[in-house]
Amino acid sequence: MKDIIKKYISAIILLFVVVIVWAGLAFFLDSQSSYSEVNIEIYTNPMNSTFSQEELDDVNKRTLRTLPVSPKEFINLSKSIN
Repeated sequence: MKDIIKKYISAIILLFVVVIVWAGLAFFLDSQSSYSEVNIEIYTNPMNSTFSQEELDDVNKRTLRTLPVSPKEFINLSKSIN
């Protein structure tokens, strides 16, 4: 057993050094990538503080004009299937 240890001591030491460096780098990179500064106000504040009924009406008109089936008919159709 002593002969095997003496023969491969440099490989064993190198393996331990590689494992320690790998674990250190994994911990360091994990701690660095988990910290991100995100502005939460982007997700909590509305895009516009006012509501435009004209824009909603315009979208509704374009929807009725371009879709082959109106949204109301589609909802009624899906309710009748279920």
